[in-house]
Amino acid sequence: MLGERIKIARCKRGLSQAEIGKKMGNISRAAVSKWENGTNKPKDLDLLAHILRVSNCYRYT
Repeated sequence: MLGERIKIARCKRGLSQAEIGKKMGNISRAAVSKWENGTNKPKDLDLLAHILRVSNCYRYT
């Protein structure tokens, strides 16, 4: 569920997985893909929420 929300928010912002990774501090595109597929979760959800311009509550709803 979180992964789907990350992907939707990323696409709405017009950002690639690689761009998200770069903004997160040189995280690989593959790591971002794993977040979106639900394999892993990002360590810094607050930074990701800021980059995607969503509220921190977004991850819980």
